[in-house]
Amino acid sequence: MEQLLKIDLSDIANNKLIYGQDEIINETSGLDGSYFEKEIFTYEWNRCAKNLFKISDGFYDNVECNKQSIYVNENVKAFHFLGFFFWGNNMEHIIVEFDNGDTEVLKVMFGDWTCVINDNNNLIDKIPFYGSKTLFAITTRGDIHIAYFHHSRCELKHKGKVKRLILPENMFMHIFAITAEN
Repeated sequence: MEQLLKIDLSDIANNKLIYGQDEIINETSGLDGSYFEKEIFTYEWNRCAKNLFKISDGFYDNVECNKQSIYVNENVKAFHFLGFFFWGNNMEHIIVEFDNGDTEVLKVMFGDWTCVINDNNNLIDKIPFYGSKTLFAITTRGDIHIAYFHHSRCELKHKGKVKRLILPENMFMHIFAITAEN
C-alpha cells in the first residue's frame, strides 16, 4: 500500500493568489489583477484535492518557481505536482537530489491556467483527483473566468532516499502543492 506525504510549501511559497473578502485587493493583486476568492477556492479544494495535496497555510499560497530547494529526506517512488503555467502550456525540469549524491531530472508538464490539458501522460488515474480541475478566478474588474489546475505525476527511476527537490527558474510556473508517494 502506497503512502502519501503531503509536502509543506509554506517556507518557500512566495506568491499570493487566494484572497478572502476582508483582504484589500487591487490591480497588482494575484496575477495581473486575477485572484481566487478564498471561499470558492476552499470549497473546490476540499471537494477535489485535499486528500492528495496540502496547500500552504501561510500568507503566500503558491510557489512562483525561482530555483527553490525543498528538503524531503524520505524514500520516494513518485512525486505529484499541482499547479499551472501563467503563460502557455509548458514543461519544466525539476531536479531530484538523492542522499548518495545521485540526481535525476523530472519533466513536469502543466498547462496554461486558462486551458484544459487531456494528453499529459504523467497524470495519475487511480486517485480521484486527476487531470485538469476547474476553479474560478475573479478579477478586480469583476470579470469571472475559468482557471484550471494541472496535476502531474512523475515516477522516479532511481531508488533511494530523496534529499531535496530543486525547482526550475521560471516565474510563470506556479506550484500550489507537491506530494511524495512511497
